[in-house]
Amino acid sequence: MCKCDSFFRWSDRDGIQREAALHQARKEMEILADLGCPAVAAPPFGDLEGLSFRTISEYFAQLYEIGCVIGVEPYLEFWGKATHLSRISEAMLVLMESGVPNGKMLIDPFHMYTGGSSLDQLAYINGASVGIVHVNDYPDGFNRKTIMDKDRLFPGEGVLPSKKFAQLLNGIGYSGFLSLELFIEHFGDQSALEVAQYGLNQIKTAYAL
Repeated sequence: MCKCDSFFRWSDRDGIQREAALHQARKEMEILADLGCPAVAAPPFGDLEGLSFRTISEYFAQLYEIGCVIGVEPYLEFWGKATHLSRISEAMLVLMESGVPNGKMLIDPFHMYTGGSSLDQLAYINGASVGIVHVNDYPDGFNRKTIMDKDRLFPGEGVLPSKKFAQLLNGIGYSGFLSLELFIEHFGDQSALEVAQYGLNQIKTAYAL
């Protein structure tokens, strides 16, 4: 499955910025459609200061409508360190308020940790409402506010209760893809294939039920 993370300001409070972002989104989703890619991540990128979740929901519905015409579905993504839309509960609210039929969100345990979402909150989601799941881990001893993307670890290497995470996903009926997302700056002398193989093995081990 192909998925592109393109950070257009679909939720920006400035109308001019938002209009330009939707134009960018349309162009990029057309490219994705040509490549056979069915989805694109839609995180809260831009200036959302002062916006209500109802307004953000309306903006997401606009983005979703563009995607429906093109054939590429936006997956709503919450970012743990975002000023708005930083928690899984907020993403659920935006999806519900948007009126988008069968809208989906993107789940990422790193963002759940940095935003203060509990793993147990996954139990309140229907698996059909999850478009894709990013997988990673995080080390012990890092403050939620100071930990950075580059500190992410391979699944099973940190303190995330990976088995519980997998059990919760299984319990809500999620049967989609697990997408390894890391921002590690250096992998030593390992080749891309070696890194990919190691990542796959870590996923299988960490999330085995």
